Amino acid sequence: NNFPVETIPEHLKHNFLINAVMSDCQKTCRAVLSFTKTVPEEALNIAIARGNLEMIILLSLNSRNKTEEAKISLKSAILNKSAGLLNLVPKTSEFTYNEKINKMKPILSLTHVIEEELQQDV
Repeated sequence: NNFPVETIPEHLKHNFLINAVMSDCQKTCRAVLSFTKTVPEEALNIAIARGNLEMIILLSLNSRNKTEEAKISLKSAILNKSAGLLNLVPKTSEFTYNEKINKMKPILSLTHVIEEELQQDV
């Protein structure tokens, strides 16, 4: 009773995937991804437009090779000084939250906090 998915043309598989993405159902999307070779960019764009983070992650995992290639090319562009200005600026800055809070506790326990002291201790 199982239908051989190998006989389904690739363009129909892409349509199935796009419909699965529009359904916002991860189970359906996983099922379709199991027999598709590639994730069409349109499917990923639809997931992004719909704001479904789980679906975006699911689709991105299947197109991770493209992401890795893009990262490598961006890194080489930065090293060659040919990257655009916005690509040179870090998008995030990580810090250890607990360390900052422990330094701030004594200062914040005072009734008056001087901004310069707060900035120096952090």
